[in-house]
Amino acid sequence: MISEPLSQYEEILKDAIRTSMKESGAKLAKTFQTLLIEILTLYMILPRKINFTQMARYGKHDEQTYRQNFNRKKKDCIDWLLLNLSLARRVLDMDGLLAIAIDPCYISKAGKKTPHIGRFWSGCAGAVKHGLEIMGVGLLDVANNKCMMLRAHQTIGNSALKMRNKTLVEYYISVMKRYSKKLLSITDIVVADAFFSTSTFEKGMSELGFYLVSRFRDNACHLANARWKVQVVLLDKTLNDG
Repeated sequence: MISEPLSQYEEILKDAIRTSMKESGAKLAKTFQTLLIEILTLYMILPRKINFTQMARYGKHDEQTYRQNFNRKKKDCIDWLLLNLSLARRVLDMDGLLAIAIDPCYISKAGKKTPHIGRFWSGCAGAVKHGLEIMGVGLLDVANNKCMMLRAHQTIGNSALKMRNKTLVEYYISVMKRYSKKLLSITDIVVADAFFSTSTFEKGMSELGFYLVSRFRDNACHLANARWKVQVVLLDKTLNDG
């Protein structure tokens, strides 16, 4: 017997999946849609670690089924940004002042075999530590002080950065470029902390069509009138919304 809250949760997921499929043009099999709802439900209820063994223990399928579906090609999988955007529309005021919030997040992880494991900055520890990093991309409803996650993108390790001849900031710009078309359809304002307050990142955002809102670093130089462009766009949007 399924409880009423769980049933409501599944209906919300079904609606979000249908909406994201319609917007992306993806054609996903009914069996995969059902499995996806089950996986997202397991994420809500699993105690302790979330892995394939735990999913098989509490879910309806064996471990191999979960593994295989997590390795689906991009064209055969759900568009997570559009799925989360569909969920965000239920919570945020989409007609109000919106901004894209970005923030890299350190994840503690031991060992050497995990893809892109390396040394990343941990804000909590105030130091560089061994582990993983994901860059969170969220949608911020300014007036209501709410934010919903749209996408999480894993940061590649130092060795992979060297192979691509990129700095970490340049890699963050490439991540934003990957999702820029969909994000710009929502808002052209990007909010980030002082780490991103560099001429390189501001220029990268400007070339993509975004305005960067950030706090200047203590050693920051003037960023080619970027501050004034940001103030103007925020004032203009606030006046129009008001």
